[in-house]
This record gives sequence, structure tokens and C-alpha cells, in this order.
Amino acid sequence: MQARRRFWFKVIVGVILVGILVFLVAAERFGGRSRSASATALNILFKPLGRLAAISRTLKHPIQAIAENEELHFQLENISLDRVEFERLKTENAALRTALGLKEALRRPVIAAEISGEFNEGRDEYWLIDRGARDGVSEGDVVVSPNGVLIGTIRTVAETVATLRLLSSSSESIAVIIMPSGISAILRGDNNGEYVVSLVPEKSAVNVGDIVESGGKNESVPSGLPIGSVVNVEHRAAEAFQDIRVKTTAPLGSLDRVLVIRLH
Repeated sequence: MQARRRFWFKVIVGVILVGILVFLVAAERFGGRSRSASATALNILFKPLGRLAAISRTLKHPIQAIAENEELHFQLENISLDRVEFERLKTENAALRTALGLKEALRRPVIAAEISGEFNEGRDEYWLIDRGARDGVSEGDVVVSPNGVLIGTIRTVAETVATLRLLSSSSESIAVIIMPSGISAILRGDNNGEYVVSLVPEKSAVNVGDIVESGGKNESVPSGLPIGSVVNVEHRAAEAFQDIRVKTTAPLGSLDRVLVIRLH
């Protein structure tokens, strides 16, 4: 298609050039008035050529813009991919730092694992991870998020996979300490990363924002692991205890990996 257009363009230009030569010859033969007429004719002839050249330049600009736009899209895609890779590496780096800190603080092996699935049994919430007995995972090991927040315990173990039950499951309960007051209490799961803390005397000083940690009365859970923060405190005049709600400080909805603390 483009070759045909170029051919006809050359034909038109050739015809115009022949016309120019004819007018020049006529101008030489017939004198001044003819020269004036030929100048007018030349102007008429060259105007279309100028317009054709302008059209050609105009057509080149959209084509160049399209090419530049495609190059820009390509660069933006590469930037997006680099950003995703950067965020992934940053998350992995944070998890490794947490694992190293836990290993040194607890003096226990820590295993990094990826979350491969999830399911519910009634009100109990479970996650599947891609590490199992072959990797040293055992039933009863505790699981923390990459930022070190206690989120569950290992319940079943196969050769290459394991199942953890989230601490926010309704079947889970654990002895905790509310900081900074140091009040001991019992925390139980209430689903979706939320908990209810019971047996806190009405006169005990508990405030929104206080940190809740695992207590020292749990045989299978190390003490001092953060669980969440207090989000609501309700006082009832006729009750001897406060109603306290706690929410995990781990981003459960966006986690793709966890850390298993080996206890056995």
C-alpha cells in the first residue's frame, strides 16, 4: 500500500515538473508579460507541493507519537514490575530479620513458610503452609507473622505441608498479659483477627492502645510474643469484670508468608 502511494506521488511530481519546464520555455519566448503569467503559474503549481509536504510532516507526527507512547508504556510496565519485585524482596528481608531476632531471643529454630491455602471448620480458621515434617515442623509449634505477631499454632503435619489454626479461631484461648500495666488475663478468639479478653477486674487500668502479649502460664507458647492491641474497653456497673476487645497487629488479610517457631 505504501509503495503504491509513493509511485503515484512520483508520477504527480513528474507531471508538475514537466508543466514547470513548459511554462519556463513559454516565458522566454513571449517576454515580460508571459514571465509575469509564468510566475503566477509557478506559484499555483508550487502551492500544492508545499501543502503535500506539510501533510507528509503532519502524518509523521502521529506515527512518531504512537511509537513514543508504546515505548512509554513499555517503560512503565518495567517500572511496575521492578516495584513489585522490590516490595517482594523488602517483605522477605523483613521476615528474615524477624526470624533472626526471634531465633536469638527465644533460642529456638525458626522456619520460614509460604501460605498455600485456607479453609474454615465452623468458626475455626485454618491456613495451609508449604513446610512440613521434612522441614522440621511439628504439631504444637507456634506461628508468627513476618513482623513477629503471634497468629496461631500448628495442628496437623504432613511430610511437606502443615495446617495451622489461627489464634482468632473461637476454639483458641491463651493466657496473656496486658501491657504496660502487667495485668494477667485470658484471651480467646472471636474470628477475623479479633479477640475477647476476660477475667480483667473492673478496677484494673486498661486503656485503648494497650499491647497484649502471650503470658508465661502457657506450656506450649513462649511468653512475651505480641498478639494485638486493645481497641475497646467497656465498663458495666453491675459486672465485676471489664469487657475488652483486642485486634491483631498482624496484617492477616495480606500475608503470604509466616514464621514457624519450633518448640519440639
